[in-house]
Amino acid sequence: MERFGNQRTSQITLAAAISAGATSLTINGLGTSPFTIPTNGVFSLLIDNEIFKVTAITGPVSGVYTCTVAPGSEGTTQASHASGTRVYHWLTKRSMEELV
Repeated sequence: MERFGNQRTSQITLAAAISAGATSLTINGLGTSPFTIPTNGVFSLLIDNEIFKVTAITGPVSGVYTCTVAPGSEGTTQASHASGTRVYHWLTKRSMEELV
């Protein structure tokens, strides 16, 4: 079952740039209130216009979490993303289908 958190706006960012097709990424800012993202389970992140399905998350190490991801999820286009880009916990069509 997919995990959900609560995120009104994002102060969570990429800790380092990633190239198109990356299967891991690093994020920081998880501890910034009022933000929460699951720290286990499966969930989705939106970075720019690309959805990533997160299958594992580890950390923090010096405030940075490492996520194992499936890039280009739900038909989105794989792309590179710059360090510091905002990261959003995202409710997707797949997420909703898993609930029913």
